[in-house]
Amino acid sequence: MLASQVEDVWRGRIKIINERPYLQDEAFIAASLQFLATNTPLKDMMFRHTRDTLREYYRLGLLEKDVPRREVCDNAITLEPTREADLYRQVSDYVRHFYRLAQKEQRKALGFLMTLYRKRLTSSFYAIQQSLQRRLDSLLTQQVIGGEAAALGEWRCGYQGDRTRYS
Repeated sequence: MLASQVEDVWRGRIKIINERPYLQDEAFIAASLQFLATNTPLKDMMFRHTRDTLREYYRLGLLEKDVPRREVCDNAITLEPTREADLYRQVSDYVRHFYRLAQKEQRKALGFLMTLYRKRLTSSFYAIQQSLQRRLDSLLTQQVIGGEAAALGEWRCGYQGDRTRYS
């Protein structure tokens, strides 16, 4: 009875006027979660392979290379509000400027890359430093001697001196 009620609700065959009784019914919520997990439209299109699964594929010979093993270490650092605020402002200005340029030039991949820099900045100082260094290296390799290479070079010079501080 509950299973058919859940299916009817989620397939839109029952119109819900007051959702409160459903939200307070723990059995309905549990059955809904199971129904939605089983009937998601992505189930046939999306696969998630964990590192353990990929390592098993390697062990079975289905992958040529083993999955790298990570050693995650949390390093607590003392934040200096003026220095970190300046870093966030400079990275945000850089991303905002070149994201707008990418939009004007219809370069969606570059725009996407710029949004990733913001996420990297909030993730780890080391991550953003490495990402921006790779970007600078790429620009220099392409011999782009324009505003972006100069802006990145200035940013790098301002923050590379104290690597341990941002790693």
